[in-house]
Amino acid sequence: MSSEVLSPTTPRVVGTHCQVHENHIAKLILVHEPDMPSFMGALHPDGSLYENPVDLKKAQQEHKNLVSILEKNGVKTVKVRDVLKMDCEENLRERLKLERLAMKNLTYKLDNRDGDQSALLSEHDRYLMSDVYKEKIISEMSIDQIADIVLTNPTISLRKADLNTALSSTSVAFSPLSNLVFCRDQQITTPRGVVIGQLNSTTRAPEREVTKFCFEKLGMPVIGEIPQGGALEGGDFFPIGNDLCMIGLGLRTNWKAIHHCFDNDLFGTTHVAVVKDCFDWAQERMHLDTIWNIVHDTACAMLDVVIGGDSDRRRLVDLYKKDENGKYVLEVNDVEFYEFLKLIGYHVIPLSERDQANYGINFLNIGNGHLICPDMEAARKIARDENGTGKIEVIDYSHVSRMYGSIHCSTQVIHRENEKNGEAAGRLVVPHMRKLWTTREGRLQTSDTILMCPPTGFFFNTQAAEDNSFMNKPKMTKSQIQRAAMREYSVFHRMLTQDLGINVHTAINERMDCPDAVFLNNWFSTHDDAEGPTLVLYPMKYENRSRERIPETIARLKNRFKRVIDLSGYEKAETPLALEGTGAMVLDRVNRVAYMCQSQRADLPVVNEWCQKMGYELIDMGEAKDHSGEAVYHTNVVMGIGSTVAVVCLDAIHEEEKKKKFVEKLGATHTIIDITKDQMHHFCGNVIELFSPKLNGPVLIMSETAHRAFTEEQKQVLIDHKVAIGKAHIPTIETYGGGGVRCCIAELF
Repeated sequence: MSSEVLSPTTPRVVGTHCQVHENHIAKLILVHEPDMPSFMGALHPDGSLYENPVDLKKAQQEHKNLVSILEKNGVKTVKVRDVLKMDCEENLRERLKLERLAMKNLTYKLDNRDGDQSALLSEHDRYLMSDVYKEKIISEMSIDQIADIVLTNPTISLRKADLNTALSSTSVAFSPLSNLVFCRDQQITTPRGVVIGQLNSTTRAPEREVTKFCFEKLGMPVIGEIPQGGALEGGDFFPIGNDLCMIGLGLRTNWKAIHHCFDNDLFGTTHVAVVKDCFDWAQERMHLDTIWNIVHDTACAMLDVVIGGDSDRRRLVDLYKKDENGKYVLEVNDVEFYEFLKLIGYHVIPLSERDQANYGINFLNIGNGHLICPDMEAARKIARDENGTGKIEVIDYSHVSRMYGSIHCSTQVIHRENEKNGEAAGRLVVPHMRKLWTTREGRLQTSDTILMCPPTGFFFNTQAAEDNSFMNKPKMTKSQIQRAAMREYSVFHRMLTQDLGINVHTAINERMDCPDAVFLNNWFSTHDDAEGPTLVLYPMKYENRSRERIPETIARLKNRFKRVIDLSGYEKAETPLALEGTGAMVLDRVNRVAYMCQSQRADLPVVNEWCQKMGYELIDMGEAKDHSGEAVYHTNVVMGIGSTVAVVCLDAIHEEEKKKKFVEKLGATHTIIDITKDQMHHFCGNVIELFSPKLNGPVLIMSETAHRAFTEEQKQVLIDHKVAIGKAHIPTIETYGGGGVRCCIAELF
C-alpha cells in the first residue's frame, strides 16, 4: 500500500484500505482542521450544533497538535482541504473536478421580497444568473477560493439594479460545513472498505458529498453508500475483528441503513452486534462512541450510568449472524450491553458522567492500546486498570470539543494493519444466550415472548384524539413528555424482563411523525395456527398510525412468521376501513372467540374477513360507552382476557341483548371480574396476561393507575386463580396517549 503524507501535489493513494479491528495499528486517518466554516459556525454555536462558544485560534492549535502527535506515532494524516486542492495546480482535469463540485455548492437566486423579479430580467440579466456565468467566475478563481466555496455553500441573492450594474446583490448567505471537523461521521471504514453514510442532521447532510469526493480523488474505492431515508454516522460504528462489529442504533443511525449494510455485505463480518438505544435518546449520548470505546483487545471503557440491567439508560444488543447464504439473520435479541460485553470476553472499565461530559470516553485508539485521550481524569482511571495495556497520551482538546465532539469524533481511520495477531471478538458465547422465540407449545392464551416499541417519538396525537376520550391535552412540552415517557418505559421494560423473565423484543421506530408507535399491538398480531406461525397486518384509522408499519420490524417478524395475512389494503379502499388489531378485538385464543366493540377503529367487513380467515367466532358487543356517554375507541380498554379470568366493564355494554350473549359466552370459560366505568377510565380493562418464566405461571400486567383502582376483592379473585400481578408506572403514556400497558405489548406466539 502507498500512503504518503498528502500535500496539494501528492499523487493519489492506491491500495486496499480497511480496518478490521479498532485495536489494530492505525496507518491512515482523515481529518479536517477547523477553518472558515468553523468560524461561521461559532457565530451562533447553538444553531450550528455546537455545545459552547468557540475560540477558533485555540481550536486550530489543538487540532494541529493532534495531527502532530499522530504523525510522530507513524500515523499518516489526510486533510480534507488538502485533498480538495490536491493536483489542481498541475493537472487541469483535477481542477475541473473541483470546479464542478463548487458549481453545485454556489447558488444564485432572485430576491423576490418586493414581488416576482423574473419579468424584469433582460437576456443579459439571465446570463448573469446562469450556470454559464457561474462557471466563468469559478474558472478564474484560485484553488483556495474554489475550496472555500465547497466548504461554505454560498447563496447570492440578486435583484434588478436601479443604477450602474445590471443586477445588484442584496445578500450573501452561507451554509457552511461547520461540523466537518468531526469527519468520522460521514462514513465508516469496515473490514471491506469505506461506506459513505447518511447524516441524520439536515445541517450536516452536505458533508458526505465532500468526503465522498475526497475518497474518489484519493483513489480509495467506496464499497457502498447509504440511500436516502437511511441514517448512518461513523460515531456509531466499531470494528472488532473479522467475526464481529458493533453498530449503534438510535438518534443518529437507523434500521434502514443497517439493513442496507446487511443486504449488501458492507459490514464484512460474520456477526454484527446492533447496540440499541431504547430508553435514552439524549443528545449528549447520541453516538455509541459517546458511551463506549475500545481500550485493548480484551478491555473497553463504558459510561457507568448505562451499565447493567438496573440502569434506566441501558443499551440492548441484537446479534445478527451471516448464514450459509450470506444473509444476516437475527440470532440473539435484546441482551443488555454490559452482559453482552462480558459474554464476548471484555473487561469493562467504568467511567463517570463527569468523565463523559469531558469527552474522556471519546479517545482514539491508534493500535495496541495506544490511546490519545482528551481528559486526564478519565485517562488515569483507564491507566490504573490492569486490564488496559499500552501507552496513554493526554492532550488538551477542550476548544475543539466545544463544537460537540472530541478526538474520536474528529478522526476517521481509513486504514489499520494488524501488526500483532490479536483478535478480540472470536468469543461469542451464543449457546448460553436465551432462545429467540417462545418454546411453549399448544394452543395458549398467553405468551412468554413479546414485542415492544419504545416511545422515542411519543407525543399527543391530534389525529387519534378525534375519537379517544382517554387522551388529555399536553401540559408539558413535547421534549418533556418524550423524556418522561422514555423513563417510565425503561422501568416498565425492566419489570417485564428482570422481574418476570419475559423475553422482550424491542423494535425502534425512529420516525418522529409516529407519536403512537408505542402502541404497536394495533397494527399487527401473531398466531401459532395449524397453518404455521401467522402474522396479520391491520388497517389503521389514522394516517400517521399507518406509518407505524415500518419495513424493518415487519422483516424481523417474517423471519419467524412465514404465513402473512395483510389486511392493510383496506386503508386505501374507496371507502377506507379500519381494524386496529388486538386493540379493536380482544381474543380468546384457546376457544377461538373474538370479542369486539363497534367503533370507528373496528369496521365489521374487515372483522368478518379476519374471523373467516383465522377461524374465530365473532361476539359483537355493540358500541361501548364511557362515563361521559362517548364511544370507547378500542375493545381492549373495555376488557382483557386471561387463561381463566377476564376483566370486563359490563356497564359499558349498552345493548342488553348483546350484553346477555356476551356474558353467557365469556362466563362459560372464564371467571368475570366486573369493573365500573370509572375503573375502566383508570385502565383496569387495559390489562394483559403473560406467562412468566421466573414465576413459572401467569401474571396479569397492569399499570399502577389500574392497580390502585382495583378493589381488594377483585385482586383476591386473581390470587384465587393463581394469577400474579405485574405493575408498571406509565402515567405519561396513559395521560397523553390514552392507552395503557396492554396497548404497549404485542404477543409473539
